Amino acid sequence: MFIFIGCKDDVTSPEDPEEKGIEKLRQATDRYHDVEVAIEDGFVQADPCVENQEGSGAIGIPYVNMDRLDTTIDLNKPEVLFYEPQQDGDLRLVGAEPVVPLEAWDEKESDPPSLFGHEFHRNEADGLYGLHMWIWKENPAGTISFWHTDISCEYTE
Repeated sequence: MFIFIGCKDDVTSPEDPEEKGIEKLRQATDRYHDVEVAIEDGFVQADPCVENQEGSGAIGIPYVNMDRLDTTIDLNKPEVLFYEPQQDGDLRLVGAEPVVPLEAWDEKESDPPSLFGHEFHRNEADGLYGLHMWIWKENPAGTISFWHTDISCEYTE
């Protein structure tokens, strides 16, 4: 006989694909808490710190590894890392993003890419589809959300 105490129906199962994917992405990016390690592995700063001009939040400073850019969505090898500038000048790893090139994806697929039921956003300016995943700093707007409402560019040098 088994007795289950304190179990709830709304608890996320360890078999939940989104939770498993988030954990995989955390494992793949754990070494990049030190931005110098990311740079050594081929990531380069793509833009200055990016803030939401129409509301609250930011995405921070994106670092991109162009060698990883293809039409494969692989959470073990994310193409973009997001860092938030800190008051002491350090950069804090806050998220990652799988991306695929717009043109290459659209040539072979009729629908935008999606992951765990979340459609990738279309970035015409950079020619990419991407999905922001806030895996290292909790986001009130959700783990998978375009803007992180608790990230700021206040301490950008």
